[in-house]
Amino acid sequence: MALQKCKDWISNFSSSTKNNPSCGTSVNEKRMRVGCLGLIIILFGFSISTVYAGSPYIRNSIGESSKTKGKDSFPCVPVSSWVGERFLFAPREKYLQGYGYQELRFNDEGFGSRTLNYDEYVGRIAVLKSVFLPYSISLWEITFEMEDNSEKLVLKYVTECPRLKHLIPIRVLDKARNKWKGKTLWLKEKTTLGTYDEESGKYDSFLGEKHSSVKVIDVVAGWNNSRPVRFILKTKSGKVGFLDVVTSGMNWRLPENYEFEPDYFEKYFLVEII
Repeated sequence: MALQKCKDWISNFSSSTKNNPSCGTSVNEKRMRVGCLGLIIILFGFSISTVYAGSPYIRNSIGESSKTKGKDSFPCVPVSSWVGERFLFAPREKYLQGYGYQELRFNDEGFGSRTLNYDEYVGRIAVLKSVFLPYSISLWEITFEMEDNSEKLVLKYVTECPRLKHLIPIRVLDKARNKWKGKTLWLKEKTTLGTYDEESGKYDSFLGEKHSSVKVIDVVAGWNNSRPVRFILKTKSGKVGFLDVVTSGMNWRLPENYEFEPDYFEKYFLVEII
């Protein structure tokens, strides 16, 4: 309808201006002129894009675009499905080792809760034997059994999607080791790679260059559940450092009001050269 009005106006305007050169100078006619010109430009652009879109040599949209991982990219693996899973007591930095595994308060029958000694448990594996919901609210009681001596460890008041500090799922580590150990990756950006001396407890770092290749010489446990998988990397110049990432939603969730991008594997690595 708007296009027809413009056509009528242009036809009338052309015939009028032949007889009266001052025609078309009123405010309404000026507005009509501007509106018609805008409509003509839009229609002209649309017609060009339609022609190009019909070309066999042009594809505008192809497949599904990949999306950057958001804060909730990893679905929760509920604790009720953990029975039979094996968990490693993770290493800690030297200055924290004296505190033991203080965020895990295990319950001994008749003795209340206790903190496990670091030196006694680091590197050992606990198997989750049972989960029990003793109350109507969703707080679970879970029982572990140490793989090497059958010691029982009980945790109470565990949420459905917990992040049990110091316990790293062996399945997550094995999957990352099997997939990436011995492979070559490329750093997306300039990336800080850490170094650590256990004897002195000294941490240091160096920069890996953007788009540089790194050899994955090992995949081991990190220091915490926020970044449980540690990639030990060797640069082309021979430097060795580590980078901790998260690769699974099992026993992992972000703290409340977390404002930063999580340390996903995809945040740092390209799997092939660009």
